[in-house]
Amino acid sequence: MRKLSLQRGFVILTILLILPLLSYTIFQILQRNSQQKVIESIYDQQLDGILFSINQYAWDQFTDWTAALPGLNRPVGSAEQLQRTATELLQRKSALIGVFYHYPTGTWAHFCSNREMDTSLVSIQALINRAERDSAQQLRVLAIRAAKGQVYPIRLRVTAAAADHTILFILPLAGTGELSSTGTLSLWLDLNLFTQQLVTYKLQMAELSRFNFRIQDAYTRHTYYRTSQDTGEPYEKIAPLWITPEMEVAIKMQGMTLARIAEKQTFRNLLFLGFINVLMLSGLAFMVRNILREHALSQMKTDFVANVSHELRTPLALIRMYAETLEMGRVRAAGKRQHYYRIIMNESNRLTQLINNILDFSRLESGKMVFNFAEEDISAVVTETLDMYQSHFEQKGFTVQYSNAAELPRLWLDRQAVMRALINLLDNAVKFSRDEKKILLRIMKTGAAVCIEVEDFGIGIPDKEQERIFIKFYRAENSLVQNTRGSGIGLALVAHIMSAHGGRVAVESRAGSGSIFSLIFPVAAMNRSARR
Repeated sequence: MRKLSLQRGFVILTILLILPLLSYTIFQILQRNSQQKVIESIYDQQLDGILFSINQYAWDQFTDWTAALPGLNRPVGSAEQLQRTATELLQRKSALIGVFYHYPTGTWAHFCSNREMDTSLVSIQALINRAERDSAQQLRVLAIRAAKGQVYPIRLRVTAAAADHTILFILPLAGTGELSSTGTLSLWLDLNLFTQQLVTYKLQMAELSRFNFRIQDAYTRHTYYRTSQDTGEPYEKIAPLWITPEMEVAIKMQGMTLARIAEKQTFRNLLFLGFINVLMLSGLAFMVRNILREHALSQMKTDFVANVSHELRTPLALIRMYAETLEMGRVRAAGKRQHYYRIIMNESNRLTQLINNILDFSRLESGKMVFNFAEEDISAVVTETLDMYQSHFEQKGFTVQYSNAAELPRLWLDRQAVMRALINLLDNAVKFSRDEKKILLRIMKTGAAVCIEVEDFGIGIPDKEQERIFIKFYRAENSLVQNTRGSGIGLALVAHIMSAHGGRVAVESRAGSGSIFSLIFPVAAMNRSARR
């Protein structure tokens, strides 16, 4: 019931704390693509709007150029007036190389700037004649529009040479709409200067300072203009100039684009949400771990109380049984009474040892465990322990084979603490043996250490658990271990006692083949530690 309540609490906690945040994170991830598309669409429209304004400005400027010349929206007038108007326009607009009037009668009027020209006038006139023939139908349509005040040119490159950056605009003169009665007006322009005068001014305006631009030939890739911040990176939007489709304008935002900025911001938001999720999950995991640890500790304490109660009950039951037998006078033989007295005494000592274990564990937990060192004969300590525990061996049907080496050094140790450590090892040997009820107890000197070995022929300990058995409350995952009563503090106390003596406890074991526990006392190091 308690476990079920704990699980229900975890589920509710997860729903209340984690689920809303995870749901919001998933929603943000799903919305990321749609939001990105909206931002990219807005940014794309912004670029289109800028390109449109540049094209519109260039077209308006070109219309102003053509409006200054007679013949399109007003009569040509006298030759002197035409000469004066054309010359003024050529002086004001350095991009203009020449102005050509081709009348329906076949006569020409041309006006050219003073700059050096690589193409002859005859070649230009021949190019205009050929264009009029090849584009007669298109010119008729343009002538009709011109009669309504709408100026649209035909654009021709003067030569096909890649290095020649000049262009010819051919426009029908305003009239009746018939080419035969109107003629044409042609403008010969330098594309480099044309770009600077018509387009560059617009690009250099303050509101466009955050963008990089490049104007280039669509075929030869010749660059007519580019901003100083142009790093050569790919442009995001490219559009042809309306007035000269052979040229194109490329645009991109300086530094990071709006789409990239939005993507980066979205990534930061998702990263932050991910961090919050990880933090929340880590906090939840830590909290769950603590709850489980507290639950496990509570269960351990419950088991500890139950196991200790059982261990205390056994010697108490024997003491009570033999005491009642003696009290009722049922034992008449003096030798048998003496045997009963000895059992009562030994079980009392065993009970005392169990209680001392508990008290030592309490002192160990609170850091108040004190040792009383004195010079002792280790053999005498072991012999006294065996005598005190002998009745328990007999009751359980165990035999102990004891052997000790000669001339063992006297050691500085706490007699009672060492006895408790040895009793814990002997008690475990009894508890975890199976059919072969035999224990081997040896004392030997190995180098600069004295070693007490307790060997049993019981269930053994798997390799993976040999380090953990010295942890308080830990019990090996074995059916015999789990079904055997024990407090789970004995080996932890043994390890602490040996550490206080400057020594250690070691184990050699294999599952199913018994175990050898060794109490190792390094003589020199231990004596120095004890005297300090």
